[in-house]
Amino acid sequence: MCFRESFQKKLKSLFKKICIASDHAGLNLKDYIKDLLIYNNISVIDLGTVDKSSVDYPDYAKKVSN
Repeated sequence: MCFRESFQKKLKSLFKKICIASDHAGLNLKDYIKDLLIYNNISVIDLGTVDKSSVDYPDYAKKVSN
C-alpha cells in the first residue's frame, strides 16, 4: 500500500467529517484543501468564508473550534 492510500485510509477511519474555514487571506488555500479532501471521498463542512471580502479570522477560528 502506498503512502497516499495509507493516508486516505487513516483519515477515513479517524474522521467522518472535517470542518474547514479560513479568513479572506486563506480562501484559495482553504478551497484547494477542500477540493483535495472531497476528491479523496472525505466529507467536508465548509464554515466560510466564501469570498475575498475582508473578515476577522478569529470569527472563523471560533466556528471551527466549536
